[in-house]
Amino acid sequence: MPGDFLSRILVLFGVALKPLSTKRSSASVPVRWEHLPHDELTLEIKSRISYRQAHLTDLEVTQQYLRERLKLLILPEHDEYINCVAANLNRELRICRDVYRDYLKVINKKSQTAKARVALDFAVAPTASKRLRDEINVYVRSVGVDDLMFALLFYRLADRLIMHPNFTPAWIELGNVVRSLVPDTCLQELKEVTSREIRTLAAGPFGDPAQPFERLVVSLDGNPPKWVPNAIWDHRNTLLGYELWRLWDFVFHEICDQHAAIDCEEHSNIALALIALNPFDRLAGRMFYEASEEDVTRVSADVFTSMGRELDRKQISLADNLDPKGKEILKHLQRQGKSITSWEIALADKSERLFLPERAATRDEATTLKQFGTLSRCAKRAFYQAKDAYQRALERVYEQRIPAPIKKNPFESRLSSL
Repeated sequence: MPGDFLSRILVLFGVALKPLSTKRSSASVPVRWEHLPHDELTLEIKSRISYRQAHLTDLEVTQQYLRERLKLLILPEHDEYINCVAANLNRELRICRDVYRDYLKVINKKSQTAKARVALDFAVAPTASKRLRDEINVYVRSVGVDDLMFALLFYRLADRLIMHPNFTPAWIELGNVVRSLVPDTCLQELKEVTSREIRTLAAGPFGDPAQPFERLVVSLDGNPPKWVPNAIWDHRNTLLGYELWRLWDFVFHEICDQHAAIDCEEHSNIALALIALNPFDRLAGRMFYEASEEDVTRVSADVFTSMGRELDRKQISLADNLDPKGKEILKHLQRQGKSITSWEIALADKSERLFLPERAATRDEATTLKQFGTLSRCAKRAFYQAKDAYQRALERVYEQRIPAPIKKNPFESRLSSL
């Protein structure tokens, strides 16, 4: 981390940490960011990332398979590959967030949201930049674009460097160029940026490439000047730029969403959309939203069970948040003396329920068994609805963070020809 940046950091917004060698109050000793046990925290992050859950096997195999086929330049395969990479990146960033926030949460009684913001700005954001650089390097190499071509496409200083009398190839080496385009600080302190800066960040280093898509040609025979397509944007380079733009967009949205979640905790104006959600939609929606993004195929039963336990710990009512079928099942079980109030138990109850409805308008309805499904399915359906409400709220928050229109994807008009 650059020294000029570290010099700005920090007593952690007044956060104090108890040193191991003193008996002073943990709320009275200020600690700078560089004094935290980063090695131990990094080891914990790597340990959690390296633990590969069984239900993620398909995602890993798919990503490896698609990486070997990237040179074929098939758009749907490139889309799916970037989706897999983005899912892994978001998982790693959330693990980094959780490890640092869990550590900072218990060291004193200072503001939890202030400490969460510090963890996001100085742990998660630099990690996002580093991992994004790693994946960009892998993708560019896999597509088969050389260092010179990549630098010409996206690095605005490339022309001057190449024409320099002391030019060396190391100046436009892929890793060096990517490091210039995606520095460690590029995603830090988004909370403080202006609307103009946030629009630039939303476009990213690939949304406004160095090479124009069209060139103005002036004819010497008296014909009017005209714009012609720039030949450098061939099929391969256009596909490369488009997918790199998508990858940046995924990571940028994740950092914005984490800021929005902190805003919600501190009841800031930008999070009014989230605060308006009821406690179940806010908690269950967030948990299921993150779980479904980590696994692009399905959410496992173990994850549902873990989320159910969290709802039970927070004393979120089961009966108040189920749909009519779920409530009928609970009433039926209660009449049988089998009252269920726990989300964890409800999510595990997979018995098909078939019984006479409590209320009926006709004789046929009163004498015909009605299929209500399983209590587990009703509970999961509540999670789906909560996720939809939470995602809509996040989208409203994201729109508030970017008040002015963002330049559209510059590669979009060319994708139809890929």
